[in-house]
Amino acid sequence: MHGQHVWFWLCIRSKKSGDSFSWRGPSLSVRDDIEQINERIEETEVGLKILLSSLKVNENANTVLNDNGKAKIRLPEIPLPEFSGKIAEFANFKNQFTNLISNNDQLNDSQKLYYLRASLKGESKLLESSSDNFQSLFKALSDRYENQRQLTDSHVLEIINYDKIHSESTKEMRALMDCLNKNIRALKVLKYEQNKLSDVMLINIILQKIDRESRKQFELSLKTAEIPTFNILMKFLEKRSSLLDSINRIPNSKMINRNTAVSNRAKTLVVNNKKGNTKACISCKNYHALFRCIVFQNMPIESRKNFVRNNKLCINCLRLHSGACMSKHRCSVSGCRELHNSLLHQPDEIRTASQVLNSGEGQEAKSNQSTAEGQTEVSVLTFANKSVVLNTFFIYAKSADGCRVKLRGLLDNASTLCIFREVVARKLGIKLKSLYQGITGINGVTQSVKYSANIEVSNHDYTFLRIVCSVIRYEKK
Repeated sequence: MHGQHVWFWLCIRSKKSGDSFSWRGPSLSVRDDIEQINERIEETEVGLKILLSSLKVNENANTVLNDNGKAKIRLPEIPLPEFSGKIAEFANFKNQFTNLISNNDQLNDSQKLYYLRASLKGESKLLESSSDNFQSLFKALSDRYENQRQLTDSHVLEIINYDKIHSESTKEMRALMDCLNKNIRALKVLKYEQNKLSDVMLINIILQKIDRESRKQFELSLKTAEIPTFNILMKFLEKRSSLLDSINRIPNSKMINRNTAVSNRAKTLVVNNKKGNTKACISCKNYHALFRCIVFQNMPIESRKNFVRNNKLCINCLRLHSGACMSKHRCSVSGCRELHNSLLHQPDEIRTASQVLNSGEGQEAKSNQSTAEGQTEVSVLTFANKSVVLNTFFIYAKSADGCRVKLRGLLDNASTLCIFREVVARKLGIKLKSLYQGITGINGVTQSVKYSANIEVSNHDYTFLRIVCSVIRYEKK
């Protein structure tokens, strides 16, 4: 068609020019070009027709016509229901399979049997019937899994055996409500209706499952002494779960501050071996300053001096640096004030722990040592060889079997270490961990510590606090 138009146009042009219409010389190449153009136009027309027809097919594939000739959207295919052999799931499976397959008149018995076998999983797939047909297999399934007594027991036991909720959890409380609604709905299908007696039993069972605080709030919500109904309890649980969900979304700054305060109060009792920003001790390789090192403190004076000299440490601050010492502290021994550390002074009498703690070494640690926040270091110093009167107190410790045992202790305000006797720790049944450490000050003698233990202690209010203690083998002489 397009070729005829091109040809007709050429004929008109030749007539208007007064020349006879004939092809000569180069005009033959023009004629070939016209034929090629015509072929390309025909190919393009065929391609467009194929493309348009494919678009119409795809458009029609998404719609189907109903009996009235109106187009409607084709929905996704419904998967076959599956049954794994759990008796509580059979009623739901039977209803779905009957509506989709059994009542479908377009399927014959062979097709229905095929679909039924494809739906069975697990234990139910091993079931055999007397005849190899759909009706026989479906009846065999109904006879085995439509046991009303077993089905009733399974729903009741699922409620009774539900795990107790120990904390205020929105997720766990809503899971409990879903379990109750599912099983009560199933029991109603089995013709078991709720009454006042069933409500009383259900309420008592549910109250044993929820956490203590939720139970307390439910009791406070009751205005009268009358027995509440099951619906009242379910409404309370729904309201309670929504409240917990709202509370959990907001950070509790008060609780965070209280936990921080408790952590800070426990710093004097807990031994923390974290590195933080402190450099390793040159003597024992633990993370503390040299003047706090128990191994270094237990050395004789001459050994301390030789150790400092051999490691080229400053005799004043006991640190490794070049140039003059920038520390303003001097020997704190009374009447000395020389440019050396108090641990390198040759004393006439061993100082008490409180004297050393009140001396310049403690201030030196603050000015020259960068300690990580929240870190607690153990520093037990030498006591004087004189009598010291310490206060006694009673404390309760929790044994391995959870019993509360009353103990007597000595209170030393200058000590930063908590010490337990080994005989007491073993009577409590507490697990001991190996520890190699030396301390000086108990009865004026050096004592080696071989064990440590995590012990829970409390006062009279039953509020236990876990502390880390050094365990010594101490015997009266």
